[in-house]
Amino acid sequence: MNKVVLAIGTVAVLGGGYVGASWYAGQQVESSLAAGASELSKYPIIKTVSRDFQKGLFSSVENVTYQIGCESGLEAGNPLQGKVGTITLKNSISHQPFNLAIQTQIQYDDKIKAELAKIFKDKEPLSIQTKLGLTGSLQTELTTPSFIVDDAEGRMEWKGLSANIKSDRELSFLDSHFKMGGFDLVLKAKGEQISIGEIDYQSNRKKVADGLYAGNDQLTIAAMSFNGKDSAKSFNLGKSDFSGETQIDAGFMRSAFKGSIADVALNKKKIGDLNLDYALEHIDTKAIKAINDAVWVNGILQCKSDPALQTKVMLEQIQAIVEKDPKFTQKLALKTAEGETNLSLQLLGKGLTKADLASPDLLMAKLDAALALQVPNAFVERIIREMDTPENAEAKLTMFQAGLGASVQQGYVESDGKMIKSNFTLQNGKTTLNGKPFDLKQFKGL
Repeated sequence: MNKVVLAIGTVAVLGGGYVGASWYAGQQVESSLAAGASELSKYPIIKTVSRDFQKGLFSSVENVTYQIGCESGLEAGNPLQGKVGTITLKNSISHQPFNLAIQTQIQYDDKIKAELAKIFKDKEPLSIQTKLGLTGSLQTELTTPSFIVDDAEGRMEWKGLSANIKSDRELSFLDSHFKMGGFDLVLKAKGEQISIGEIDYQSNRKKVADGLYAGNDQLTIAAMSFNGKDSAKSFNLGKSDFSGETQIDAGFMRSAFKGSIADVALNKKKIGDLNLDYALEHIDTKAIKAINDAVWVNGILQCKSDPALQTKVMLEQIQAIVEKDPKFTQKLALKTAEGETNLSLQLLGKGLTKADLASPDLLMAKLDAALALQVPNAFVERIIREMDTPENAEAKLTMFQAGLGASVQQGYVESDGKMIKSNFTLQNGKTTLNGKPFDLKQFKGL
């Protein structure tokens, strides 16, 4: 066969294949957009006013306008009652099989466009691009540019935002990554400044039992600060790291949260480093779903508001949760130069019923609790001195030591001169304070 003819034939076959693939890709995108429109139609709070889809072989364009808000159904004063506004999106779609993508532009009216131009100049306020895989994967990237607004009232510097969100059409999983450059705000008349450093947030979640999502979250904030006209009105935090984990197994949810905040300072005086640890366990997932459905899925999203019904559902489901023996634990630790301040709490239900919740005596018999507090004496004294004038501080120190002595004599706390401690327990209906039997009714402070 003539090589030229073979080459032409090969190009024709490849070209035909590319055209076919582009057509198929276009079908996939159109199907995905139609499915999204169908899903939104289930929720009257977002109403499709108009939708126009112009399909081509290698590209298509969709223009769709949504009305946001409820024309009726919500109580007066609800911010979503009435036609809150409309938003028009232009989706420019590429059918290229190896670059299947949707570029979304928000269509602003002339008035809003003029106002945005004052802030963003010639930059696009929000860029949205979604990449689609032929197997159904979705990846959306959002970005906002940095900007500076400076006038007589104040100055704000926004340092930009980027987000990457991955999922599939069924939303069986949701992975997201947000990065914000931070911002600085100066209120000139008040002489106040608020600053937040770079923020990084990542989340990886999968849809599991009862339509709920489980997975991990991580958040890092470089720094935060509030500064007034003088150093006597300031609050500063160093780097903060937080992580969370939600697990669902056998119809129960466990959510745990940990965090650390470095260099906590008040009025330019360093206090210490703070660590947090929370956990909520054995939570009935059906009850969580029932509350979510009543308030959101079958409530606000349907433009329906029935506070009496929603309150009834919430009370019933809270009852269902406490009857399944939930457990809550909390630990706070503040590390300072004088030592570590600790506060820990544990609360566990044991077969609670509706009758138990209505009777304090019955409730006490069905709860286990433990509360422990430890504070360095020198830390309390330093805080009193640093947060007030020398004259006032001495008077407050005298009052503190007198109050501490009285509390030790009454058995409420223990102190060896260096550390102040208190431990309370409730188990099988019996209470103890610092290891000794304790009747709550005799403690007038409770």
